[in-house]
Amino acid sequence: DVCSSDLDCPFYSQCGGCDFRHTDYQTELELKTDILRETFLRIGKLEISPGDVAVIPSPKRNRYRIRSRLQCYQGHKGFFAKGSHDIVTVNDCLLMPEHLVSILQKTRCRNSFYLETHPFLETGYRYRKAGELEPVEISFPGYTLMHQPGSFFQANRFLLQKFIETVGELDR
Repeated sequence: DVCSSDLDCPFYSQCGGCDFRHTDYQTELELKTDILRETFLRIGKLEISPGDVAVIPSPKRNRYRIRSRLQCYQGHKGFFAKGSHDIVTVNDCLLMPEHLVSILQKTRCRNSFYLETHPFLETGYRYRKAGELEPVEISFPGYTLMHQPGSFFQANRFLLQKFIETVGELDR
């Protein structure tokens, strides 16, 4: 493991939201590839050679996450601390798009909530549970997807277009 003494997140040492900020990005990709290979073996009983699978790198390491779940307790909002239900109060998250950070900073905290972004637009949504908001229209060449905020979606908004193109190529 390559450890960085230059942590870019002031919350990393306490927050349980990230696992890889202590490494450089190349090492993060290698660790995620190892996790992917282990998952194929554990769940699918498929042994994948190291060179046969790799995690696709994001063009940006920061501000990519489509959805974040924030916890609230006694007016404090943030993420669970590593290994506990204590809340680490945050006013920013390097994985969260900047337009969601402004919503985070303006939100008064009474109940845990989600912040989610449209994958291609600078539009943010705040909700407490899936199904609370109307589906969001996401258009791609040749078709439209209706996405229900709160349901599973590719986590990295910068890789989504490449993912869609890859699936489209498989369909041909």
